Amino acid sequence: MLYSLKGAYPAELPNRIRLSDGSTRTDVDNFTEKMIADAGYVTVSNPPSVAITQTCTWNGSDWVVEEAPEWKMQQLKEAYLSSVKEEQHAILLIYYRIKIEELEKNGENLKYNMDELTAYIKKIEAIQDTYSEDTMSVSWPQKPNKIGSDGSE
Repeated sequence: MLYSLKGAYPAELPNRIRLSDGSTRTDVDNFTEKMIADAGYVTVSNPPSVAITQTCTWNGSDWVVEEAPEWKMQQLKEAYLSSVKEEQHAILLIYYRIKIEELEKNGENLKYNMDELTAYIKKIEAIQDTYSEDTMSVSWPQKPNKIGSDGSE
């Protein structure tokens, strides 16, 4: 349960409250509603759930739900589009790496597919170059060892 003291932002009761006569109480589990009210605290409901397009603030006596300001909506949109772009790049990288592996698996035809292989490698490099080390959040897949191989010859 949340409480507000003199309109302050709601929080749980502190471990110590000061009553109107100046005395204090420190056993939170034994605070009575009368003691809590005497100390100046009022019970406050939990903040309401809000949509991502809304904000919830405390006005000193109640929760206020409003539509998020335009700048906040723009930030949300940019963050979403950025994450979608990263996911698209990751999917493309995986696709290109699979295509390269398919070409390498068919080694006898590799000499006929060098242009295609080179094109896939250039696409992977171009996508990876768009990310700095600070923003790269994708774990790029590595070509696995042959099944049953521990990596030793």
